Amino acid sequence: MGSPRGKDISISITSAFLKLCGLWMAASPSEQRARDVMFVYTVGSIFFAVYLQSSNIYLAWGDLHASLYAVCTFITVLMPLVKIFVLFAHRKNLFRLIIHMQRKFLQVDYDDSYERLIFNNWKRLCAFFICVFTFCTQATSFSYIAKPLIVNIGKNESERILPWDMLIGLPLSTTPYYEVTYLIQHQTLIAYCETVNEVFSLIAFVQVLLFSLLICLDSYQVVMANAAFATRLVFLFHIVTCMSQLFMFTFSCDCIVQESASIKSAVYSGPWTGLPMTTSGKSCRRDVMFVINRSQVPCRLSGNGFFIVSLETFTRVLSTAFSYFTLLRHNAETVHD
Repeated sequence: MGSPRGKDISISITSAFLKLCGLWMAASPSEQRARDVMFVYTVGSIFFAVYLQSSNIYLAWGDLHASLYAVCTFITVLMPLVKIFVLFAHRKNLFRLIIHMQRKFLQVDYDDSYERLIFNNWKRLCAFFICVFTFCTQATSFSYIAKPLIVNIGKNESERILPWDMLIGLPLSTTPYYEVTYLIQHQTLIAYCETVNEVFSLIAFVQVLLFSLLICLDSYQVVMANAAFATRLVFLFHIVTCMSQLFMFTFSCDCIVQESASIKSAVYSGPWTGLPMTTSGKSCRRDVMFVINRSQVPCRLSGNGFFIVSLETFTRVLSTAFSYFTLLRHNAETVHD
């Protein structure tokens, strides 16, 4: 028996997944509470997945291909649920096995070369199997997510392909329920943008002001100052970093403004002109006018209320910075002369 050995990658990955499921030993009461929360969350998520797949089997009944697909997915979801309950029922013995494995196998320096060879071979084999299994599992999960995205490419119909069908009494994948869900999502995004503006408005104001000064001074250090090459290189990278950060910041804000402002064009281009001149038709026209008027003020991130952050802000900052740089260079040349 010698000093502890380094952690094996297969053990590390397995223990990480068990900790995420809440099936791992805890060193303190607070850690145990965290494990319990993770276990409840895991079981609840799997039960919800079982409900989804059960609904999918019910909806696909009568279609052999769809039914077999749903049954295959249902069994895949049900299997980890059974494993978790079995491990939870025998968790004390599981923990004893883990402790025994750590003390008798992992934390041992093998003096015999044959035993060391066996241990290293199985260590590599376990690492290979765990890595392949983890990769395949994540690839399968990603494929389930990507499947409806790929299938819906080029579609512009009332029926959309979703990852799974849900039996909730409403056809959420058909018009108008599909559009209503996106209206709710749009309202959530508006509230989110307002919160972001409230939090980062002052930061955006300070950042835009200081970037003008920083770009000006960095440009002077790179072009005009009698500094060493290493110093010029430092400020060259710094000015590129500042400009990249400013562009990334203003570009994301500009995307919010453009996408929010494009709503009025999308609404106006709709078939509202063909509505009848009835009470419902007039009401729908008023709703269209309300949406268009509301879209005149798009969602945006402002600089403490003084300006709207967009790509135009990026060009103005660069223009201001290089204007300051021109004045600074002129003054420096005048002083030098």
